[in-house]
Amino acid sequence: MSLSADIILIYYATQVLLPSMLTKEVLMRNFHLLGAKGLSLTPDMIEMFKSMAVSSSLLLFGGFFLFNCVIAYNVYKKGNSSILYLKGYTFSTVILSIIEIFTFYFKLSEVNFYTLVTTFMYLFVYLGLRSLFKKEEQQT
Repeated sequence: MSLSADIILIYYATQVLLPSMLTKEVLMRNFHLLGAKGLSLTPDMIEMFKSMAVSSSLLLFGGFFLFNCVIAYNVYKKGNSSILYLKGYTFSTVILSIIEIFTFYFKLSEVNFYTLVTTFMYLFVYLGLRSLFKKEEQQT
C-alpha cells in the first residue's frame, strides 16, 4: 500500500504539479534573478525546461522509490529496523500531508485529491504497522 501511495505521489509531482508550476512567468522571474535580463523564451524552450525538470524529478523520485522497495522487501522478511523505518516514514508523510491539505484549503479553498488519497493510504499502512507491533509485543 505504501508503495502504491509513492507511485501516486510521483505521478502527481511529475505529471501534474511540476508542469503547472513551470510557467513562462516563473521561468522568466528565475532567469531575471540569475541576471539574465532581456531574455525571451520561446514555447519550445519552455517545454524543454519542463521536460528537463520532470526528467530530473523522475530520476530523484525513482531513487527514493527503489529505496522504499528495498525497505518494503525487508519489512516483508520481518526486518525490525525496516519496520521501524516504514512506521516513521508513513507517520511523517501523514503529518506532512495533513499540513499540505490545510495549506491547499486555506490558500485555494480546495483540497488536492492526490494528497487526500495518499494521506489515507499512508495512514492505513501506519495503523497496520502499529497494530502489528502491539500484537508482537503481546505475544512476547
